[in-house]
Amino acid sequence: MIKKFLFGSAFAKNIFTLVSYTALAQVINFGFNILLARIYGPSAFGALTVFTSLISFVTVVSCGKYDVAIVAAADKQDAEGLVSLGMWITWLTAIATAIAAWVVYAVPLNFYNQSAVRHWFFVIPVSLVLLSLFQLFWMWNVREKRFNRVSFLRPLEATVNNGVALLLRGYEATGLLIGTIAGQTVSAVLIMILTIRKDGWKLVTYPVNKLTKLAAKYSEFPKINILQGFVDAIQMSIIVLVASAYFSAAEIGYYGMCMRVLQVPVRLIVLPFSHVFFAEASETYREGKDMYGLVKRITLQTGAITIAIPIILLFAGSFLFKTIFGPQWGEAGIYAAALSPWIFFDMLRAPIVQIASILGKQKIILFLTLASNAVLVAVIAIGLACHVNFLILLTLISITQSLVNIAMILVIFNMARNATPQKPTV
Repeated sequence: MIKKFLFGSAFAKNIFTLVSYTALAQVINFGFNILLARIYGPSAFGALTVFTSLISFVTVVSCGKYDVAIVAAADKQDAEGLVSLGMWITWLTAIATAIAAWVVYAVPLNFYNQSAVRHWFFVIPVSLVLLSLFQLFWMWNVREKRFNRVSFLRPLEATVNNGVALLLRGYEATGLLIGTIAGQTVSAVLIMILTIRKDGWKLVTYPVNKLTKLAAKYSEFPKINILQGFVDAIQMSIIVLVASAYFSAAEIGYYGMCMRVLQVPVRLIVLPFSHVFFAEASETYREGKDMYGLVKRITLQTGAITIAIPIILLFAGSFLFKTIFGPQWGEAGIYAAALSPWIFFDMLRAPIVQIASILGKQKIILFLTLASNAVLVAVIAIGLACHVNFLILLTLISITQSLVNIAMILVIFNMARNATPQKPTV
């Protein structure tokens, strides 16, 4: 009964596959983090956190958000073309990013002058290409429900990433950066090889003269989702990018470490649920079946599995971080406890929010996310104006964003309840 409730007959096999490999990846990440946290200081993790925050902004436009359209495409031929279209946009974005990186580095601007991140600007286009290519081919495999074929890449990337960082422990923050790029390279190259061997070169050689029409056909995805992506990126990164100008590198490092830990359940549970839900919900809608029941079930499943996370962190966050990562990381545990309610409600929202793309209701979610960002910016501005410390600022952010996420979940439920199913195709 418990297995049936948690996974359901339609989800059990695919979710078990994704969760198993993702769990292995998180075990690897967590084990290495224990070692790396004792080798690299909070300032090194702070630099990496700022770098990944910058990357998150650029990757929003790297595929033109046509990677999302791959799963929802009307037919397989369109989905094949969207992979090629996403690759072309990725190369163009990478070139533009390289030029921008050179300008920012060459012009004497006061932009991260005292940070190691300034010397990493030219790595941004490389990371952008690797992440985008992986995402395009991953979404193709999600559409084809080939979870068994590519899920092993998660633990492999974690092993390479952390293993290289451990070997380069004498290079301070740069060691963490090189490890990150090495892991991204392995996963991107392998998923491309595996997919092309299975499906042939048609995924990357779609006729160029047809790409314009295909781009126009699915233009709603970039129109809405790119702005949505920027809004999401701002929500996840503005804390780092703004706080780094007001608080110490060590405090940003504590925040970075606490988010690395809080992302474990997100990657372990929410990402597998999200990928399987997107594929299953798209099929459910195409077949004219009930969307509300599916949304309600996935939300209850996610909540049942993740509810223990905020409870444990609120009561024992600092103790756990000190015990696991070393006495210098107790502050990160306090930050994690403060942020855990926000992360919990965000995990409930993350899988089901994809229903908006399926139902063509992206504008509603975009409006709600803009409102969420406005609240976030306001809280940060007020907190900084009142000269609150970093912990109080994070607590205020967590409370307000939890309330926003609850409101968004209720809107998504109503959206699913009122969904007009498509007529089943014969």
